[in-house]
Amino acid sequence: MTSTLSVCGVKFSIEDRLLRVASLDGDKYIFLDDAQPVVEGLRSSRSGVDLFTFIQRVSETTPKYSYPMEWDNFAALRITFHSICCSRARSPST
Repeated sequence: MTSTLSVCGVKFSIEDRLLRVASLDGDKYIFLDDAQPVVEGLRSSRSGVDLFTFIQRVSETTPKYSYPMEWDNFAALRITFHSICCSRARSPST
C-alpha cells in the first residue's frame, strides 16, 4: 500500500511493507538542498516512517551527510548544444 505525506513543503511517497519507507515523490529527479529539516520533520510527524531514502545531486560526488548510505548507479549525459543536436536529428542523412 502506498500513501503520500507532505513535510517541510516536500511531498513523499510512503510504501507500507515490513518497514514504512518514505522516498521523495519523483525520487530520481528531485533533490534536497538540506536533508536535516526534512529528517526532523519526518521524525516529529505521526507517519511512523522507519526508513527515509533520498539521493544527492549527481555533481556532489562525496557524501554530504553522515547518515548511512549506499552507492547507486546513475547515468547522466550533459547535452550542451541542444539546437545543433536537434537540427542534425531532423536533417535527412545521405
